Amino acid sequence: MLGLKKINKPLLNINSGLLLTIIYISISGFNAFSQCTPDTIAPNNTLLPSIEGECIVVLSPPTTTDFCDGIITGVTSDPLIYSSEGDYTISWTFTDLAGNSIIIPQTVIVDDTTNPIPTIPSLPDINEECQVNSLTPPTATDNCSSIITATTSTDFPITVPGLTTIVWVYDDGNGNVITQNQDVIIQDITSPIPDIGNLPDLTSDCEIISLNAPTATDNCSGLILGATSTSLPIITQGTTTIIWSYDDGNGNISTQNQNIIITDVTAPVPDILTLSDVNSVCEVTSLNAPSASDNCSGSILGTTSTIFPITTQGITTVIWTYDDGNGNFTTQSQNVIINDNIAPVVDIANLPPIIDECSITSLTAPTATDNCVGSITATHNVILPISIQGTTIITWTYNDGNGNIETQVQEVIINDITPPEPTDIILPEIIVECSLDSLINPTVTDNCNGFISITNDANLPLTSIGNNTITWIYTDAVGNSSAQTQNVVIQDITPPVVDILTLPPIIVDCELVSLITPIATDNCGGDVIITNDVELPIMIPGDYVITWTFTDNQGNSTIETQDVTINLIEECLELVTVNDVITPNGDGYNDYWVLENISYTEGCNVKIFNRWGAQVFETNNYDNTWEGRSNKGEILPEGVYYYIIQCYNNISFKGHITVIR
Repeated sequence: MLGLKKINKPLLNINSGLLLTIIYISISGFNAFSQCTPDTIAPNNTLLPSIEGECIVVLSPPTTTDFCDGIITGVTSDPLIYSSEGDYTISWTFTDLAGNSIIIPQTVIVDDTTNPIPTIPSLPDINEECQVNSLTPPTATDNCSSIITATTSTDFPITVPGLTTIVWVYDDGNGNVITQNQDVIIQDITSPIPDIGNLPDLTSDCEIISLNAPTATDNCSGLILGATSTSLPIITQGTTTIIWSYDDGNGNISTQNQNIIITDVTAPVPDILTLSDVNSVCEVTSLNAPSASDNCSGSILGTTSTIFPITTQGITTVIWTYDDGNGNFTTQSQNVIINDNIAPVVDIANLPPIIDECSITSLTAPTATDNCVGSITATHNVILPISIQGTTIITWTYNDGNGNIETQVQEVIINDITPPEPTDIILPEIIVECSLDSLINPTVTDNCNGFISITNDANLPLTSIGNNTITWIYTDAVGNSSAQTQNVVIQDITPPVVDILTLPPIIVDCELVSLITPIATDNCGGDVIITNDVELPIMIPGDYVITWTFTDNQGNSTIETQDVTINLIEECLELVTVNDVITPNGDGYNDYWVLENISYTEGCNVKIFNRWGAQVFETNNYDNTWEGRSNKGEILPEGVYYYIIQCYNNISFKGHITVIR
């Protein structure tokens, strides 16, 4: 084998495309030759990734690979640091050892998308009473711009009472903007302070017509004039307290009192020193009030507690009072003289007599006319009621109350001519049973309420059945009488009463042939007819109810029932006779299968079989109408048939029938 020695370092720098001949010297002294073609392939065109950053981008040189030289690092003349917003393109040059190069672009993007972050997450409220002139803007931290100071569009000073919301704006200059609210609260809670601590009292004799408003100083509004709801002029005597209010317009009100003292001590003076007397015969209905003069109230009319009209005979002193309304008053007297000497005049010269049958319990007083009193009602001298038969004289007296009297007489005549009157115009009919042994007197009234005698023509006891007429006579104390009839009906409507309330049940075998008649009693006596609703004998077994009727001689009846039970036993069926041959040919003779005393088979089941044991007919409560037909109506052939009659209590009997046509 040929031995070769490798040269591990380049012998020369190949910068051109010349043919290179390499001579290898063998270790055995032989020389070897090799040739290679120069490198003309540029490094790989690698797609470089975009580099992005929010605030700054610092670049590191990228690499690519070369066919001959392996990894190659790019170089550029463009800046490697970018801090301004925008998109940039960097040109990287990659050159291999053979001088082959390629330029590869790379994009750099600086884009800030992060909002600023407020330094204080929640801004505190700003509280003031009157206004806020300015505020220190808050700050925020930004990822790119570091500290950002907020701005606002709010106008200062802020003076509006209540809540004002300030919107602070943080703008990092890269399009990232956030806002933050801060509340400013203007709340005036300080009341105005009066400029004068204690307002002086204002005094007058009669009135205060105007007032000078005091002032107060407010922390926000400055000088404030007091206001009051007091109405002017003030004329009320004594102390009137005025309340002055100082309102700053923000809900804060302070008040201050001021006393107004009105004191009138001068009494009114009468205009006429001595008032003249007033004279009349009957009355004085009114007086002209005198007057007085007052320092505050001017002319004052007198008042009096005297009640008008004045009708009292003699002298009445009227006291006039002049009151100025302020506690000062003066009094003055005036005499009123009344003198009446004329008697009343009767309205009816001759009074008509008063007539009644029984009594006069009240009187209508006559009248007279008086010059002063007017109509006067008379009084009398009798004791009421007046009930004595005959004539009574009444004396009527008219007194005008002033010592003048007139009298008049009137007759009262009592004459009873009216008989007693029954309470019931028609006496109720008396209805009794059997007989009437006693009577109750009717109720009778008399117009004069005296004694009343009550008699009748009845001959007791009354026992005649039907209508009976009684005549009643009523007589009062003076012999006036009246009559009235009353009908008495004697009747019998009560039915007989049975002696035994519940009749014992009757229980027999096979048939019922006789009954024991029960007994009943009638309230009026007499015979009782007893009947029942059954027809004997009863031969059909079963349960029955007998109805007994008890009737008196007036047709009144009572009904009572009695239970009957007829039992079916084997001995009963011995009474049944069975016809064992029938000829159902329609000639009217022996056409039907007949059971004599068939009532004993009531409720029994009847079955008929042919000679082969097949059932051809069945019925309950057989009624002697079988004519040799099946239940379907088919005509059965001649021959011998067999029957079974099955009754309750497991009682039965059987036999045969011959059908011949």
